[in-house]
Amino acid sequence: MLKKFKAQLYAITLSFSVVSLFLLFFASLHHQNRQKILNRNFQLKEVQKLVIQDNYYLGSFLLNESATPEFYLNQNSYYFVLHQKINGQLGDYLTELANESVDEYWVDSFSVIRDSIHSGFLKLIDLQIQRGFQDYGMEGKMRQEIHHIEQEGTIDKALVLMLRRHEKDYIIRHQQKYIDKHQELMNEALIEYDNINPVVYVSLINYALYFEQLIELDKQIGRMGTQGLVPQLNANFKKAELLINGVIHNNNMQMERLLVVYRYSYWSVVVVFFAVMIFISVYISNRASRQLHFLGNAINTFVRSGFKKTTEVSYKENHNEIHTLTKNFTILQSEILDYIQSFEEKVDEQTFELRLQKKEIVEQNTEILAQRDKMQEQVDLISYQHKQLETYNTRLTDSIFYAKHIQQALLPSKEILDEAFSSNFIYFVPKDVLSGDYYWLKQSKVASKVCIAVADCTGHGVPGALLSMLGISFMNEIFNSGENCSPAVMLNQLRNRILDVMTNTQTKKSLNDGMDIGLAEIDYSRNKLIFAGANRDVYIIRDNELIVMKGDNMPVGKYVISRPFVQREFQLQDGDNIYLFTDGYNDQFGGTKNEKFKRKNFKKLLLAVQSLSFEEQLDIINRMHKQWRKDRFQIDDILIIGFQYNANHLQEMNKERAKLAEKAVS
Repeated sequence: MLKKFKAQLYAITLSFSVVSLFLLFFASLHHQNRQKILNRNFQLKEVQKLVIQDNYYLGSFLLNESATPEFYLNQNSYYFVLHQKINGQLGDYLTELANESVDEYWVDSFSVIRDSIHSGFLKLIDLQIQRGFQDYGMEGKMRQEIHHIEQEGTIDKALVLMLRRHEKDYIIRHQQKYIDKHQELMNEALIEYDNINPVVYVSLINYALYFEQLIELDKQIGRMGTQGLVPQLNANFKKAELLINGVIHNNNMQMERLLVVYRYSYWSVVVVFFAVMIFISVYISNRASRQLHFLGNAINTFVRSGFKKTTEVSYKENHNEIHTLTKNFTILQSEILDYIQSFEEKVDEQTFELRLQKKEIVEQNTEILAQRDKMQEQVDLISYQHKQLETYNTRLTDSIFYAKHIQQALLPSKEILDEAFSSNFIYFVPKDVLSGDYYWLKQSKVASKVCIAVADCTGHGVPGALLSMLGISFMNEIFNSGENCSPAVMLNQLRNRILDVMTNTQTKKSLNDGMDIGLAEIDYSRNKLIFAGANRDVYIIRDNELIVMKGDNMPVGKYVISRPFVQREFQLQDGDNIYLFTDGYNDQFGGTKNEKFKRKNFKKLLLAVQSLSFEEQLDIINRMHKQWRKDRFQIDDILIIGFQYNANHLQEMNKERAKLAEKAVS
């Protein structure tokens, strides 16, 4: 270890000399750096060629391959295979460029664009397969539906040709005006031909839906407007080319700078630097070593005397660092002596202040501990209240779901409905966990009669569910009191019981809650339908004709003018389809204009599905509701019951039950 300052300066001089030699050595590396830059530029240009080739494959897929049936049969793209090969080559080049010290941010950015192009190409193929061409995909589905409409011959051929013409114009040009013309003509067709064969009407609806889905797929692909997958891919290709050109430009600039340094200044700077460093090192060593020697002796004497004996050291008044250090040392000697003299006094004063501060700290700690105990009590109280709230919330949620099981247990099962009617469906979609809608069914054990009802109580959720359970209980009591299924009598008695319950005997105030209900009696012995309704109707469809049996315009509950309910009769035939329903389906907002579905559309829907089985009717009704509502909020409970009248069905079921009873006795 070097102890003398003079030796340290010589060491510094030697270090600068070594650095100068290294600079001379690095000059010989200039050629190697230039060669590396040229190699990087060559690799970047190869990457640029691959990007351009990949962009060409994307365009070839859109212009050529996507318009061939072979692509949709095999669902494999020849150009995507070529793209994957290029994608792998790009990955290899990026690895090599990363190893050659190319900017890591550039490599990451280009990798992100490369991955985005790959995933976009893959998604484009999937969307194109869904869209289809001619007999495939969405175009194929549209062609099947329009051919079916043409074969049926119930719609004017000129109208069909105009629809096809607007469709082809859109597929060729992808302009909004052809979409508007097609939709305008389709709306006119749906209104003009709403009474045609229901199967053709459903095909017409499906054709319109498939056309809308085709437009949506074109928007996602990028054939419509400036948005979509294809513009995004083209933008990514442009970004990739800009990134490559930027790096090539930076490499060229770097190479030019190396050439300038090498040609004009590098060697001269090295020689001058080497000579100056040697001169300075020798000069500083000779000049500073003498003064540092005197200063070192003075410091050593002052320290050995226990910081009590001062030593005079001469110095010159200039800006030299060593002379400044000497001057400061002389000042420091006097300051240290003064400090030692006053140190004991200051220690005593500070000791007294520390004792006072310690006393204050003890008092503050005592107060802090008391506050901490109070805060802990509050934290414990809050924690207890939080646990109580969680327990209450869990119990409330469990109670609501248990109430749902109780409510479902009170409703007739599908098996009971199958016993009463050979063909039927129940479409029951509560708005919340609990429902304010309910349905009720009882079969007379003596007469060949079945009573069935659908009801919509005031409100939904818990209040509606409580009122629905009250209604089911009252209807069971009324029916069991005398096996009387007369609809008007039952509604009158039900209203009296509801009003009695809703009247507060203490305050003499009555609630306005009640229910809308449609109650029908099916008399198999007389082939009769007897109906009474409170703001509810019943639909009967026979031979594609919809017959409406009206109910009374008043609820079961408190009303301005209450009068007895009137019941109406209808002569039934085998094959009649009967529908009871609440207003939740018709009142649902949706569609393109966010309006209610309305009764007229509900009637058209029922007529359109008459040729289908009740299971298929249920599926169409459910899909139509979801398509109409989409992602909008459900505003009310929904309940629809449909069944077909068969005069011999109840007798056959009773005979079966009798046989089972005899077997059980024997």
